[in-house]
Amino acid sequence: MNNPLHRLKPMTNWRQSMSGAHARLFFYSNGFILNGAVIARDGDGLKVLAMAESKQLPQQALPTLLQELSQQLGGLPNKAIMLHSRMALGLMDLPVEGAKNLPRDKLDNIVRWEMETLYQDQAPQWNIGNILVQLGIISEQERDDTVQYQQQERHRAASFGGKLLPFGEILIEQGKLESEQLEQSLKMQSQFQEGDSQIAFGWHQAASEGGLFASAMSELERQRWLEAFAENKLHIERFYPAMGALAALLPEEENQCLLELHPTHLVCNVLKKGLFQKIDIVDHHNSSLQLSDVENILQRTDGSLNNLYFWGNYPRTDALLNELDYPVATLAFPDFLLTQPPTRQAPFLMPLLGVARDYFNQNLQYGRIPYVMGMAPPLAWFKQRSTQVGMVVVGIFAALLLTDVYLQQQIGDLSAKIVKINDETRVRSKQAKQRKRDNKRYRVLDDQLMTLEQQLTALQAKKQAIEGNLINRQKFIQQFLPMLVAGMDEHVMLDSVIEESWYRFQVSGLAANQAAIDRFQQNLSRFLPEHGMKLGNTPSNLIKQGEQAGAYRFLLELVADKTAAKKP
Repeated sequence: MNNPLHRLKPMTNWRQSMSGAHARLFFYSNGFILNGAVIARDGDGLKVLAMAESKQLPQQALPTLLQELSQQLGGLPNKAIMLHSRMALGLMDLPVEGAKNLPRDKLDNIVRWEMETLYQDQAPQWNIGNILVQLGIISEQERDDTVQYQQQERHRAASFGGKLLPFGEILIEQGKLESEQLEQSLKMQSQFQEGDSQIAFGWHQAASEGGLFASAMSELERQRWLEAFAENKLHIERFYPAMGALAALLPEEENQCLLELHPTHLVCNVLKKGLFQKIDIVDHHNSSLQLSDVENILQRTDGSLNNLYFWGNYPRTDALLNELDYPVATLAFPDFLLTQPPTRQAPFLMPLLGVARDYFNQNLQYGRIPYVMGMAPPLAWFKQRSTQVGMVVVGIFAALLLTDVYLQQQIGDLSAKIVKINDETRVRSKQAKQRKRDNKRYRVLDDQLMTLEQQLTALQAKKQAIEGNLINRQKFIQQFLPMLVAGMDEHVMLDSVIEESWYRFQVSGLAANQAAIDRFQQNLSRFLPEHGMKLGNTPSNLIKQGEQAGAYRFLLELVADKTAAKKP
């Protein structure tokens, strides 16, 4: 993929005006569009440094959107936050008595179990009608009329028989849809439908006396975005739900109700002094939102309507609220939070500002939003792969050098001893000619000389063998290190490569998933046999706590293959 970020200029002016540690890229996506802004912390407030919108499909639009933001600033932060509408949101009372005192991993299991069911209920059903509406090819009214026509035809066919046309074919017959557009929408539907139900989730306790506030998203969707951001050299830290993101912008009042009108969901949040008490969500993927839907969800708030606010990113927001017989107030643009106003007040900015306030203000006591973790934080410089590989190379060559020096010193000492004994032997030999009684001493020295010469011969042979092994080992190291680097993909990070003993290594590190570890092992297994080595123990385990939660830690043992050594 031709990545335009490779041509970006450094952030000279931007770095001078605002520290990169206090700014992040914030993105909003509903699955069909992608909008973005660079938002920085400015004292107790926020500052919008740049903003851009795109009507392309999100992952296709990411490089172009980054290019546009970079042109406004002269550079970009390398860390990002994603606000996504395809996430579930839930406020739950724990089903186990005394569960709040459970360890974090036990609570995680409870939340996962609850959120898997909730995600299936809230996850969008990507039918053709909804996709065509979101793409702007047909209107909501045309979608509703076609659904009604289908129902009428189904009743007719049940009574009189006949062929039932699919939704898309009806629109083509009516001249509202082209065959190419239908084919594109069917491909998109196939891409969006998820093949498994695995989720990624996050949670926090909304209040000491309240339940757990949790969010969840498809693990498949999360991985898509992780790969897209990694391809563009960005580190994505968190995924926030679009629903509930505005709570951090509400005034802190006794009783509040925030009504959010999203393109695919109607959300009613009941809060008390900014703390979530209840969340009610209505899905309107398959039909237009009606006034009765809004009235029904408000009636379920148990009368907690002292202060009713609304915000809408839905085409019929104004029309619905004009018909609504409730005293409502539009949620104002948060000028109180901004140290300087942005160039324009785009609708997508408000949820992004809510998320930014939650992210930058960890001491915020209200309006907190649960999030799903993105990429694992980067390792310290001394734990990074390039540093560790360099340290291993230096250590191996230092060990080889020390071994050679030791052998040379031993040979030198023995040679000096031989010279000394030879000199003494010559003296004794002369004396023996004069004094035959010294013959016994001479024979002893002669035997010692013969023994030392044999030791010297054996040591020289050992030196040659060791030198041969060192040459072979150096060849192995020269091939092993590049292979080790080449065998890893972007989902594997090394902690260390340790030589425990001669031809025995331990390779440890982190991986985004078990499949990445398996690929790494397969690459090693193809390389090792030709050097008489094999994989020994290869344990791996999922990290469930801390900043690296969700990653896998592995340990690979590389040992000499004694069976292979015996082969001719």
